[in-house]
Amino acid sequence: SYPAYSDSIPTGYDGYSSDPTRMPSHAAYESAVKIVDLLLANYYEQHEKWPELTSLILWGTEISRTEGIGVAEFLYFLGYKPTWISDSNDKVTGIEKIPLKNLTVTLSNGSVVNRPRIDVFASIVTSNKDWITWMLMAVNGAAFAEGENATNNYVIKHYAENPSLDRLFGLPGNILEGTGMSNLIPSTSDWNISTVNSMAADVYLNKVSYSWTLDENGNIVSKKERKNFEYLLDNVDLITQNFDSTWRLFDSYDYYDWFGGLLNAAKVLKKK
Repeated sequence: SYPAYSDSIPTGYDGYSSDPTRMPSHAAYESAVKIVDLLLANYYEQHEKWPELTSLILWGTEISRTEGIGVAEFLYFLGYKPTWISDSNDKVTGIEKIPLKNLTVTLSNGSVVNRPRIDVFASIVTSNKDWITWMLMAVNGAAFAEGENATNNYVIKHYAENPSLDRLFGLPGNILEGTGMSNLIPSTSDWNISTVNSMAADVYLNKVSYSWTLDENGNIVSKKERKNFEYLLDNVDLITQNFDSTWRLFDSYDYYDWFGGLLNAAKVLKKK
């Protein structure tokens, strides 16, 4: 297959550096499978069980630079994969469910074990409707998969505990702002070391607990769903984010703003 930036898109006043309709590409999906399998194998070997609920930090810029690896990870945790026009064309046409018998993980000793559908939610910064559509379709498909149950499909388990399929959370609309961590953390005179974690969790939840869905016309709808977000954070087992580059890794606040904010909120809620 060819990459998402290899052919030309007609332009007028605007130029295009990549084609998001070709994401996740075949190559991105293959990379996502390797990443997810490695994460699951490591977790299984450390804890002797599968993570029931995972979380991803998804930024549109990183998704674009990696041809959609993050979106493909989200799908593959749930046991879904993209469908394309052909093996040689990365144009994404939809998604398809992978049979449970084909969801396997190779452990470090070489043994191959079957794994369940892993529930997943994401903190997102993207307004790409195609990517949002594929992820929401996979969540709904997994929740109502025929012949599956709470032991081999953790979306079913969690939906029974908390009847909500909100799995994409972000800011209140398509705005470029932070989660509040980048303002709070450096202002050390404004917080107490004994309460800063709970304060930070509350700031984060007030900013980012908006569920992102699509209406019947395909428009993005953001709605405050703090209780549902708190349920997910309280039950998350694994939090992960892709680093496609080490550029500004140590001098950018974006990482502790988004990844750190989510991780801290989860820890605070678990303590309660």
